[in-house]
Amino acid sequence: MSKIPLIVVKWMDAHADEGWIDSDSLNPDPYEVTSVGIELTAKKGHVTIAQSVGCDIYDHVLHIPCGMVTEMYVIGTIDVEPD
Repeated sequence: MSKIPLIVVKWMDAHADEGWIDSDSLNPDPYEVTSVGIELTAKKGHVTIAQSVGCDIYDHVLHIPCGMVTEMYVIGTIDVEPD
């Protein structure tokens, strides 16, 4: 059995507007997002989290570029049974 960290990641979202918008509708304010997930080591230069984990598969994996992370901390661990 291995222990995998459960983490909270706060990060600045690279978001988009839908369709054409005029210059008065642009929102230059930064947008911070908070995500919670199971920490994985998957992609260099990124914090990678998954929503769910099986013994050898992952669901809803999110790769957040490290430069966008403003805060990150461990809130616990989960046990995963190897195959």
